[in-house]
Amino acid sequence: MQFLNPWLALGLLAVSIPIIIHILTRQTGKTVDWGAILFLRDSLVIRNRRIRLEEALLMAARCLLLALLAMALARPFIPPGSNTPWFAVLPLFFIGAVSLGIGVVLWDLVKWRWILLIGGIAALLLCAALVWFEKVFNLSRFSKGGRQDIALIVDASTSMALRYDGQSNFQRAIEEVRTIVKRSPRGNSFSLILGGPTPSARILTPTSDREFLLQQLEDVRPLEGEMAAYDCLTLASLGLAQGSNPAKQIVVITDGQNVGWETNKPARWAFLKDAFENLPSTPQVIVREMPLPSNFRNVSLADISFSRDIVGVDRPVKISVTVENTGTEAVSPRQVELEVDGRKLVDETLGQMMPGTKETLYFTHQFEAPGAHEVRSQVFVDDEIEQDNTSTSALNIVRKLRVLLVDGNAGGRFFDRATSFAALALAPGTTITAPGSDPDGEEAMRFLVDPEVVSAIDLTQMPALGQYDTVILADVPRMPREVTENLESFVNQGGGLLIAAGQRASSEFYNSWVSQDGLPVMPAKLIEPVVPNPNKDPITASLETFRHPSVRVVANRRESDLETGSFAHYWRLKENTGVDAIVGGRLNNGDPYITARKIGLGNLVLLGSSLDLRSGNLPSRQAFVPFIHELVYFLANPGNFDLNLAPKWELVLHLAGNEHAFSGHGLRGEYFASRGDREPKVTRIDPAIQFNWRGGSPASGIPQDNFKIRWTGRIQAPRSAKYKFRAEADDYLTVYIDGRDVLRAEYGRSHRMRDVWLDANRLHDIRIEYQEDKSNAQAILYWESRDLQRQIVPTSAFRSVTGKEEDVIATYRVTGPAGEKRIAKIEATAGGAVAKIQGDVAAGTYQIHVPDDQREKFNELLGDERDTIPFTVKRDPAESRLQPLTNPDKEFLANYIGLVQPQTPEDVIQILNGKSFGEELWKYLALAALFFLLLEVALSRWIATSRQMAQDQRIKFDATEAPGDGFEKQLKQVKKNSVAAA
Repeated sequence: MQFLNPWLALGLLAVSIPIIIHILTRQTGKTVDWGAILFLRDSLVIRNRRIRLEEALLMAARCLLLALLAMALARPFIPPGSNTPWFAVLPLFFIGAVSLGIGVVLWDLVKWRWILLIGGIAALLLCAALVWFEKVFNLSRFSKGGRQDIALIVDASTSMALRYDGQSNFQRAIEEVRTIVKRSPRGNSFSLILGGPTPSARILTPTSDREFLLQQLEDVRPLEGEMAAYDCLTLASLGLAQGSNPAKQIVVITDGQNVGWETNKPARWAFLKDAFENLPSTPQVIVREMPLPSNFRNVSLADISFSRDIVGVDRPVKISVTVENTGTEAVSPRQVELEVDGRKLVDETLGQMMPGTKETLYFTHQFEAPGAHEVRSQVFVDDEIEQDNTSTSALNIVRKLRVLLVDGNAGGRFFDRATSFAALALAPGTTITAPGSDPDGEEAMRFLVDPEVVSAIDLTQMPALGQYDTVILADVPRMPREVTENLESFVNQGGGLLIAAGQRASSEFYNSWVSQDGLPVMPAKLIEPVVPNPNKDPITASLETFRHPSVRVVANRRESDLETGSFAHYWRLKENTGVDAIVGGRLNNGDPYITARKIGLGNLVLLGSSLDLRSGNLPSRQAFVPFIHELVYFLANPGNFDLNLAPKWELVLHLAGNEHAFSGHGLRGEYFASRGDREPKVTRIDPAIQFNWRGGSPASGIPQDNFKIRWTGRIQAPRSAKYKFRAEADDYLTVYIDGRDVLRAEYGRSHRMRDVWLDANRLHDIRIEYQEDKSNAQAILYWESRDLQRQIVPTSAFRSVTGKEEDVIATYRVTGPAGEKRIAKIEATAGGAVAKIQGDVAAGTYQIHVPDDQREKFNELLGDERDTIPFTVKRDPAESRLQPLTNPDKEFLANYIGLVQPQTPEDVIQILNGKSFGEELWKYLALAALFFLLLEVALSRWIATSRQMAQDQRIKFDATEAPGDGFEKQLKQVKKNSVAAA
């Protein structure tokens, strides 16, 4: 607590006036030696106690009255974030003043006198100490009016667009920023940051050019999405670090929404606290909360979702649109519109929505063309936030899903084979057409899944599986090591693997299948085969336990007959320990049937039975077809394109798979004209290290002698094993794998060769340095392993990908939600091409423009006729619910930042100008003074009445031994006559 008029606080000395008057007018007692008065002593003692009590009450009332009047004139106030509450300071002062006054009244009582006097002085000293503590340790946080660097953060989230009284909170915030800039003392510098899903630094380095700052405020607008408060404050600290003034302040103008403040992540805020403390002065975070109306109307589009993760052109997809009433009043939207590929679908069935309710509407649409598509929905309603009435989503329509079915019984008759029913379920054949369509025409039925059936022996002859989305092992007994390593690499890079364990499956093989890190590959062990007794209760699938995403849709189907299928043979499974495996479905006897785990970027699912009639009648059920399809969709999903991104400073969008030309086979070669040069003369991609320049130049502009070359990139082995590198070098060649030198060669011979383990499932860093002195020049690199004869390292083993800036192979134009122009850097990575877009982003739809000469590289996303790739940045639906920061949230933030919460724009200006401000208490003190004035008058009247002032009381003594009145008169007459005779 502090005082706006501290000099008027000297009026508190008036409390001593009634004390001094009491001392001056106090009457001392007289000693009466008359023995007859002793019988009145007890009654006089009782009366003296009553008089002291009356005087003590009257003194307390007068002291409090004068103290309250003087305190009110001094105008005490409570600064924001005060560490000294007023209910501790004021009572201490009043207790001290009253104790001193009463102590004087009870001066004759030595014990109570010193207790009250010492207690009163202690209370006053403690009160003064608390005020001093507030002044030094709390108010010292605020500027003293000197030059400052001030970071202005304006909340530009969706909720700031809420309009009431004809103006939005965002407009009010901009007006307050203008006021702050105009009224701030000269010499202050400002930075300006718009708070959205990622902060937008309109001015990062603080500037004192106020005209430029005010001009920047002219074209700002709210952004879609929430305000990422932590990112905004971090960016503000970076800007303040570039300012020249020693004093730092941060002003945040917001509506106080809790979305985006991340109060559940203390580690991030602890890091921000350290960043603030590294500035020349620790800034205070002045949070000015804009008022929100108590009642408002708002309906938002919360979500757009699809009934399947994998959507093709083969059949319609159900699109769900969720609408939520986030306001405080009932609202009746007129209609909801869904727009897909220029076609508009309208739903007018949405009735009155009560506050806090959600409604989901369903639309059905069949996409005609593959590639990336944008889906846009809008609710037509009159409410206070227009920005959240629309929502967009993007998805890739798959042309084909390539599924490889590996048959473990390929030599049997068609319906005895392990893959026949699965292949028919995935694609019945091109002879089946849509009703009424031409079998040979364009209207022939289209199938999304393109299955290919091979035998287990054929699988050993397939070195690469990257062309497939999913591999199904149907009752495959066992596989050689090179096949298992190939499958592991396939799943690690995003492929899906389904293993249907039938009668021919070898439990010994599958249970001993471990990866390079020594962990089991399978999610469960094959314990023993089970052949149920047909005369007892059949073993069926328990649909209520089918909770895995791959089969959840089938389990939720109405009238599904999957549960009527019985098993004639299955494997009893047991989850593997040490791996993150889950049971996705069980049989009706409790045995696990579906187990799954994630490996790298892909998924592996294990079924406890085969997919043919030898394991039961499951393939004859109608639900078998969607059952197989949903498994394939789930397993192929990791390789699908995710076109809906969370807001980040750097958006990363995957554009092409790992087989794409952008993978960058070969190594990046840097050619230096001299062995002492630091900058290369020529840079190019070399397919392999297989050069014999003899006496010639290795590249244009490079001399024949005294040059050097540095090749960098990645290397991937075909099989996981220990490899040994050899070289033919003239003059010097050194090979580094993951930073370790594994080979040094010179003058045609290799030495210091070290075995190095290369994992087939990862790309290892490789750096090769070559130096030429004079005469002939040669550089040839070989490798060999236990299963690989010595050979030149092939081009397919190299990747010119380093994860550095030089991996940028192109730049494409990007159009944002409001038509703003951006740039996407296309980079080559081990997983294919990615587009990286840096900078502030808003929620909405973005379009990547692909040049004509690059179209063929993105056929999966562009389809046949498109030249742009749409993707979206999602908005958090909670942003529309207007949930404010709670007191616990603010207490959490106060632990890491100097949080100050002014109530008015004037308070913000007072802080920046170094003046006192806060919540004033004089009104409450004036009301209390009035109360004690009335109390003092009442006490005075009561005491005056009880003592019966102005009455002359006489005491008459009568005694039986004393002479009577006649005798006294005669005695007086005798005395008079005697005097006269004399």
